[in-house]
Amino acid sequence: MFGTEKVISQIAHLLRDEMTGVLNAPSVAAPALPGVSAALTVLALQSLYQGRDIVVVVPGPDEIESLFSDIRTFMPSGNVEPLLLYAPEPGDDADRDGMMEG
Repeated sequence: MFGTEKVISQIAHLLRDEMTGVLNAPSVAAPALPGVSAALTVLALQSLYQGRDIVVVVPGPDEIESLFSDIRTFMPSGNVEPLLLYAPEPGDDADRDGMMEG
């Protein structure tokens, strides 16, 4: 285990040890993690819960692109590529079939 993978493993151990009970909840909120710590936390949760989806909600497109880039930068080889979903633009309304106009 080298560099980033070691850091991710250490974060995963800290999360597991310090947040026992919380990590078994269906969701965990950690607002405003600075810098790359959000991406490293996502990767640590992914290592704790292999085979499960980790969903991250961010306030806007700048933050999601930054997080996506950080995750891809620090992601150990062999991990599943993260899926990037944008919220609809304000004013986009779903039609009666639930499809977005446009």
